[in-house]
Amino acid sequence: MNLREYKSGQYMQQYLYKSFTPSKINHQFTWDDSKINVLLSDANRKMRELNVFPCIIMKRAKEEFKACLMMKMKANSFAEME
Repeated sequence: MNLREYKSGQYMQQYLYKSFTPSKINHQFTWDDSKINVLLSDANRKMRELNVFPCIIMKRAKEEFKACLMMKMKANSFAEME
């Protein structure tokens, strides 16, 4: 189905009102400009990069927390020795 030919739905006259009935969206869509494929691919890649970014931040935060905890434990053990 060409995206330009797609109709999102239709208005139907009901008893005392008009309602909008959406059409099915389970169609294979095509488009005339192949640049859209490139843009979608780039957008998909960038979204994956954004999903990885929080993981990197959390890993770094955990490493810094562990380092800080280790320093406090060493400081406490030195204080107990005195």
